[in-house]
Amino acid sequence: MSSPDPEQTYLDISVDLVPNEPAEIEQPCVACGNAGLLRLLIVPDMFFPDSLISTFTCRVCPFRNKQMDEMNQSNKGVRISCYLDKPEDLKRYLIIPSKAKVSFESGLDGVAYTHQEDSVSTVESLIRGIFEKLLSISTLPEDRLTKEELLELEEYSGVATFLQDSMDNLNMTLSIDDPKGVARVMPIGANMQRSTKNIPLDYYRDGVVEIEEYDLEPENSGENKTADDLVEETSHESTSPE
Repeated sequence: MSSPDPEQTYLDISVDLVPNEPAEIEQPCVACGNAGLLRLLIVPDMFFPDSLISTFTCRVCPFRNKQMDEMNQSNKGVRISCYLDKPEDLKRYLIIPSKAKVSFESGLDGVAYTHQEDSVSTVESLIRGIFEKLLSISTLPEDRLTKEELLELEEYSGVATFLQDSMDNLNMTLSIDDPKGVARVMPIGANMQRSTKNIPLDYYRDGVVEIEEYDLEPENSGENKTADDLVEETSHESTSPE
């Protein structure tokens, strides 16, 4: 039997999803056109975009499909600047999603990188995590690195020296550029059992932290999607049968 045109088997689906409550929708299979079952589940997150898990099972042919997508939280990115000059600033919690650009700067010196995964940590833990990657060790360095240890880092010795000196004599600026719009630098002593979603940006502006939204370029604005967008994509999705 030839496979039907997915556009001809697509049904206009709109469904109200409740977090942590699975929903089931009858839907034609894009492989054979017979009846199948689409299961949807929103997995909420306190800080980062919620995830939509979708699985499709055809009742007739072997076609199966499963995927996980980030749902839309904002159509704007955020830029954050935080001047760190007090020891207690190292205890501030940071919410940094994957793909955010992070930098520490002091005068003409600094270090910048792209964050690789969603994380919630303190400023101090973030800096020590950079040390961990530089040293390629399994534990975070608790003591100052010696001159010999710094030299062993070769091309990274300048970065390590900058971070170490900055923590000893705190005087640097942390900057975060996040196109997802979810990055935050929390006030000192903030309750991390509380979700940051729907909290006004003024809450974070405490005289040390500056945070501003910016409009996304068209190629970035569709990175996070709504539940209906993802249901529509799932209805067109086609993968090889297991």
